Amino acid sequence: MGTVFERTNSDGKTRWYVCVTFQGQRYREVAGDKKSVALKRLRELEDRLDRGEKLQDSKVPFELLCDEYLEWALVNLASRTRREREIVIKAHLKPFFTCLTGEIGVKEIELYKTSRDRAGIAGTTLNTELKVISGILRYGVDLGYLLAMPKIRRVKVSTKKPRGLSKEEIFRVLDAASPD
Repeated sequence: MGTVFERTNSDGKTRWYVCVTFQGQRYREVAGDKKSVALKRLRELEDRLDRGEKLQDSKVPFELLCDEYLEWALVNLASRTRREREIVIKAHLKPFFTCLTGEIGVKEIELYKTSRDRAGIAGTTLNTELKVISGILRYGVDLGYLLAMPKIRRVKVSTKKPRGLSKEEIFRVLDAASPD
């Protein structure tokens, strides 16, 4: 069903490729620098085909997936949640991710996190936006637009300890309080 082969690029580096033909369609990708890596990738692709799965992501724009997700949200999410997600998608996600859905990976998510952090937003807000991205991409996997979802790591948010009142402040509160 498939083969592996090597080619030397203009820099003199040897790269191994995997080529699989399925139903008249040829799929080829760079597998790595070693033949063993290419053979492993070939077995993965052949196993995927045996299970009836696709070899690559559909070419669906992220904007279209967002629109379909918002239609799904009309029926399946509460109004406040839906409104929150509409705002995040329209204000932040659509302008940033102007690519195909299959092109969004860990690197793109990290770039988004960095750009939003530079904008000075709170960690909790960023986690909310990452939750929305995660929901959209999970919906894309359910529809078959994506083969797998990229790993999305949330940012750590420090929780502040509540400050206790000092002795003087307690006496001031008690003095200001009515006797009732």
